[in-house]
Amino acid sequence: MKLIKLIKQALGAMLLMLVAHSSFAEGITFQENKTWKELLTMAKKEHKILFLDAYTTWCGPCKYLQRNVFTHGDVATYYNANFINAAIDMEKGEGPTIAENFGVTAYPTLFFIDGDGKLLHKSVGALEAPELIALGKEAVDPAKQYYTVKAKAAAGQLSASALAAWAAKAEQMEDKDVEKIITDYVNNPAHNWLSKDVLTLVFDYGGAIPDEKMAYLLKNKAQVKTLMQWTDEDFDAEFKRKATLLAFDKASKGETLDFDIYKSTLTKYIPKEAELETRKVKVKYAFINKKNENGVKEFISLVNDGTALNLKIYDVASIVIDNAEGIAPEEQSTALIDKIKAYKLIADDAGKEYYRNFALMVLYYYKEDKDTAKQYAEKIKADPDAPENLTNVADKVING
Repeated sequence: MKLIKLIKQALGAMLLMLVAHSSFAEGITFQENKTWKELLTMAKKEHKILFLDAYTTWCGPCKYLQRNVFTHGDVATYYNANFINAAIDMEKGEGPTIAENFGVTAYPTLFFIDGDGKLLHKSVGALEAPELIALGKEAVDPAKQYYTVKAKAAAGQLSASALAAWAAKAEQMEDKDVEKIITDYVNNPAHNWLSKDVLTLVFDYGGAIPDEKMAYLLKNKAQVKTLMQWTDEDFDAEFKRKATLLAFDKASKGETLDFDIYKSTLTKYIPKEAELETRKVKVKYAFINKKNENGVKEFISLVNDGTALNLKIYDVASIVIDNAEGIAPEEQSTALIDKIKAYKLIADDAGKEYYRNFALMVLYYYKEDKDTAKQYAEKIKADPDAPENLTNVADKVING
């Protein structure tokens, strides 16, 4: 009886192994024990694209794909029919070299590569089965392959609407080339700026606008507003953003910034705000360059003159949030706190006391005065107009 029991147990174990093997067989068939060169050779010989799952052993979304998506029947059917499939740990063997060559920055990254090693398409992060199939269909379509379309975009071969569609995806993928490609396109004299597609590229994806184009936008403000369905406030906000980009480009001198050039450029386009914006940049620039003492001094000066400059309390809070760690240890941080407490809000900031309280809460928190930080957190919580994102942070301060 004991022997029969052992035999049954052994048969049961074998059955489990067979079931597991069967389940694996129904998933994507990944090539094993193949070098990178051999994988490319296979892809070229079979006239297929190489699908590469670039993963690591510690990556949770990678494991989700491997267990729940690559094993899906429809996924396996499509990928086994259309691709040479490989899954490579980016931290072992040839993995680190492949990761460097293709600029892997997150896991999982899913690549589609031709037999010559040319990158055609890419996606970052885990996908569900229908999404992975849709991704595969994009990868085999030259009109949808990300890098094939990117090459056309860089060569100026796309329409403005097609370029905008590519740019939207490029931003999602954090493609560092998108701004230059769009800027080169819109600055081509052949492209009409008084069309919605081109203006969308200009404002949503492009970089700084040259002086002559800034003047052109101002001259045609009414038509731009109509095309983009903007109010005066919308136009002014977008125009200001472009003016600051142009000022920054002109004022940048290597690793330094010429504040006189910055201000003079802004004076040309947003004269009423040029002084304020330049002063704000001086504060931010000091902190960026780790000149915290100078940054605090500039910040105190800015708040001191803020009402006359029309400084919004939101901007005060933003500077504090971005630089609190550098502000807190400085000797004059207490003087800055006093200035923020005494700051008279401009008319547009009526009812926005929560921004002042948030700035003070953050500063006291970084100065390790948790009791006072909690007092300001309570004020934020008690303010019915305080935005949810501020009250959520206040909750965390209160609850330690």
